Amino acid sequence: MKHTHLILIISLMLAVTGCSSTSGQYDSGLNTKYIQYDKESASSGIGIESNDVVNMTDKMVRSILHETVLSELAAPPRVLVDETDFVIEGNTRINRKSITNRLRNGLTRAAKGKMVFVGRHALRSIEAERRLKREGIVDQGTIRSTAATAGVDFKLVGSINTIDERHANGLTARSHAVYFELVDMELGTIVWADQFEFKKLGADDVVYR
Repeated sequence: MKHTHLILIISLMLAVTGCSSTSGQYDSGLNTKYIQYDKESASSGIGIESNDVVNMTDKMVRSILHETVLSELAAPPRVLVDETDFVIEGNTRINRKSITNRLRNGLTRAAKGKMVFVGRHALRSIEAERRLKREGIVDQGTIRSTAATAGVDFKLVGSINTIDERHANGLTARSHAVYFELVDMELGTIVWADQFEFKKLGADDVVYR
């Protein structure tokens, strides 16, 4: 009888141990947690990361809004901000839209009608809706009808340039220079320019996708 009781006690202890081992953290690592988008994370490498995007776009929004050539125009200028003429020249891997989308959204909020931003990224949907209206499939809406969609006065262009330095101790330093320019889309002149530069040193062991 004692032997039977001992077996039951051991079995119960094993069952409890097995349950407790699956209720905590996974063996593969820590549970997922939120971190601040505009702060450097523990897994940071030497590439462009979310906190760098926040810092550079905030700076560019302030810089563009203080450009007197734009603010002194008789009518609010139409500006195109997208990734089509924003190029990467170097080893950094970054989704260009993460920069241009945040910059466009920040400018749209802060400009308060002093500049108008053209939604060329939605052109396919815009043309499809205009076609439905012209063919009488839907009505003309409640705002207006126009002969054509909005033309652009100025467009943001730019580039990301990097230089790598590999050290004998296995570390890599990467210099980033991100250049921004607003180009007059009729005359071809540059009406505003600014840049954001920074340098990082690390083991370059982070995979950017």
